[in-house]
Amino acid sequence: MKTSKLSLLFMFLLSSYTLFSQIPAKGHYVGVSYSFSDGYLHQKELLLGTAGVSKESTQKFSLHYTYQKSKHIGIESGLSLLTHKFNVTPAPMGQPQVSRAEEIQLLSMPVYVKYTFLNYFYLNGGLSFDLDIKNTAELDNQSGIGLGAGAGAQYFFNNKIGLFVNPQLVFHSLLNFNDETHPRKLYEANVTIGLSYKL
Repeated sequence: MKTSKLSLLFMFLLSSYTLFSQIPAKGHYVGVSYSFSDGYLHQKELLLGTAGVSKESTQKFSLHYTYQKSKHIGIESGLSLLTHKFNVTPAPMGQPQVSRAEEIQLLSMPVYVKYTFLNYFYLNGGLSFDLDIKNTAELDNQSGIGLGAGAGAQYFFNNKIGLFVNPQLVFHSLLNFNDETHPRKLYEANVTIGLSYKL
């Protein structure tokens, strides 16, 4: 009797695992997400007589597309709108200076490889193609090519609707399209939370 109960329990767990499998099926997925982000304008060499920059807030909204090629390998892309707000303090001129609020908006298209493992988890990373669409401070155009990498967790309901969390580091504009000698480049750390849907 005990053996029979254990067998029934094993069959129940196996069927539950099959029904609620976390492995994303092969195919095409679309999704939306919001990122809780922290941005930093990094300058390789600090120059005397330049304006000071302090971060205020960063946020990002994204549309996602994923082609799941196999059980483990997928290709990710999409579009993200990132808004980075900050304060600029003019260079010291012998008198008190007043800070002003400014912002940068980037339209980014990532092209990432995604590796899924242990059903729930994945690593992703690749290139980020960035277009500076708003820069009120006229401060170092951020258009260029960057790099991003992250590690995430995902849960799929019947291989159709998915919930994911994906902390990432993104280094924007590592290959910059402007002619600045010492440009400030936007570095971003975020936690992305989103939903995906299998087409």
